[in-house]
Amino acid sequence: MSSDQRRLSLSDLNLDELSLAFTNWEGGLFDPVTGDVYIIGGGEVLGLENPDIDPDAEGWIRIDGDESWTGYRDMEDFTAAVNDPVARERLERSLDGRGAFLRFKNQIAEISEALRRSWFAYSDAVVEIRVIDWLVQIDLISEAEAEADAAKEQRVRGRSRHLTWLLGGDQ
Repeated sequence: MSSDQRRLSLSDLNLDELSLAFTNWEGGLFDPVTGDVYIIGGGEVLGLENPDIDPDAEGWIRIDGDESWTGYRDMEDFTAAVNDPVARERLERSLDGRGAFLRFKNQIAEISEALRRSWFAYSDAVVEIRVIDWLVQIDLISEAEAEADAAKEQRVRGRSRHLTWLLGGDQ
């Protein structure tokens, strides 16, 4: 952390916006002074009030979007946690070969609404974990704050009541 840069508190940040930048293949920019997040789309920084602003001169931090393998790994991990063997097998088959993302999404929707909600809750939680890890890595929040925010496993398991479907609850 540079000497003129202060540590932030998780409560100062919009983790949903940061997560969106992480899942956007073009990434985004993060202003560590204000906590503002700007998404990059079509090679342009979206939402800038002043298009002449120089993000580098302002000290903004580049957010690289997740690689596709990261999302694929999330789908594999989610699938492995599905309690129902028939549903798990359908999801495993959907992950084979080109077009896996669309097939997985379609299978999730076909199996059940509860599974679809579970997937989105899980996906949101694991991306948020990556965001918090990134904030610690670039020294914008402390490890102690990240740990105090919630145990990572509890964040994934407890973020949504819908995850009970995965963990052997109501199906």
